[in-house]
Amino acid sequence: MYASTFGSDYWKAALDYWRDPTEKSWILVNPASIGDTWCTLALANAFKRVHGGPLTVVVHEGQEAMAQMYSDDIDRLIVWEKQRLMRFCIRLQGAGHFDIDEPIIAHPLWHGAGRTIFPLMERLRQPGKGGLTFADQWRLMLRLPWDSEMRAPRISDDDRAEADRYADQMGVAAGTSVILFPDNNTNPPLPDTVWAALAHALSSKGWKVFTNLAGNSTGGRSEPLPGTHPIAVTVKNAIPLVERAGRYISMANGMQVMLLGSGVNAQHTFLIHDAPLGEKWGSLGYPISDMLMQSSECAGVAPGPFFEYMVNPATFTQEDIQKIADNDPSAIPRFYLD
Repeated sequence: MYASTFGSDYWKAALDYWRDPTEKSWILVNPASIGDTWCTLALANAFKRVHGGPLTVVVHEGQEAMAQMYSDDIDRLIVWEKQRLMRFCIRLQGAGHFDIDEPIIAHPLWHGAGRTIFPLMERLRQPGKGGLTFADQWRLMLRLPWDSEMRAPRISDDDRAEADRYADQMGVAAGTSVILFPDNNTNPPLPDTVWAALAHALSSKGWKVFTNLAGNSTGGRSEPLPGTHPIAVTVKNAIPLVERAGRYISMANGMQVMLLGSGVNAQHTFLIHDAPLGEKWGSLGYPISDMLMQSSECAGVAPGPFFEYMVNPATFTQEDIQKIADNDPSAIPRFYLD
């Protein structure tokens, strides 16, 4: 059904643009960020086993390389300009059904007027009340069994070789380097002062420290954090680069979801922004002190092992930072569900 006459024009256009003219296929449309699209791609194999095929996947140009890593599970890939894809999807909310040959926007915020994602995660706080992790919300949306596997991407030999050449060029020392991912979109970034203190602590322990210059949706970083080396980590080279380095430290962002969920062979260290109660962040407007939206435990893309620590920028100490640099279990605890 169409949400409105205006929306129906976009719906008809979407059918023209995205339907395969030769045969019916499932159409999963991904207008959002890296972590969101990774969840869809990681479940593509399970989707086809449950619902059949063929499968068409629509992404924006910044995620084409990630989608190509799942070419074994995707029958047809369509790549659009990012803002155009987002405009279309905003106007398609409420249109269509979960059916083959109809565009399905693969994000919980586009279903049920977006009313489910936060309440369902909130129930994780309440013993005996259930609740769904971020990953399980994708399984629910795609109508998959709860045990559906999230598959790691396939990195081609050529892509690994290209990443190795870049690592050599940038001086990434194998097993003794750490890459910092200090920038986020949905979740609140920690101040650069925290990251700079952490970089200093890491360097003092013999780690060669890099700052990812990719930035966030507003743009890249112009220079690395003080005392660190620049590096450009993309969805294409992220897995081999992090495995070459041996360790990465990140907040809750899409790259972190992909790296953790893909079982990257490296030390995973995550930081949660423990901010004053009631502060808000971003267009979603939820309290940034709400650990559910930052915890890797609540994301549910992988059981670990990983280290996760809460950091309050107003009260952190050098001792706290040194313990995080050492992955010391006595550091500020990670967020746990009761």
